Amino acid sequence: MPDDRIIDIVSHLNEGRTLIDSAEERLQLAELNLRAGIRAKRSAAYDAALEYLRVAAEQLPEDPWRETPTLMRALAAETQQCCYLTGRAEEADQWIGILLGHAHIDLERSDILATRTRQYATLGRMEESILAAIQGWPSSVWSLPTTHGGRYRRGATTG
Repeated sequence: MPDDRIIDIVSHLNEGRTLIDSAEERLQLAELNLRAGIRAKRSAAYDAALEYLRVAAEQLPEDPWRETPTLMRALAAETQQCCYLTGRAEEADQWIGILLGHAHIDLERSDILATRTRQYATLGRMEESILAAIQGWPSSVWSLPTTHGGRYRRGATTG
């Protein structure tokens, strides 16, 4: 399906989504809504993108993180970004927490926390931004300062 037509096609399919009984077809509709959401986000239609992503989430199986982890991870990341871009900072942060809860490796956690760092900085939440950046550094690679009385000490290492 060409990306330039995805929005129109998915919008029509969504009109009849309540008639879909097949789990396989619901999953296909979820994937199409994810594509439409990404397309809408790239066009700066963030509210519309978020709606496509929410419809996608409605189509997923009962335990999507177990049954469709790749799709769910992509859907969660896109939803998180659209929540942030539409001014839903608390919901965006909840999605960060969900993504972190399902991250399996340090690099994945670091990437998620880098997103949190940038978003907090943009919102003027500098101390939280710095803490998220520190949390995002893999302890196996970096030796980080620890806090003492709310300030960071040079030369201190984490355990």
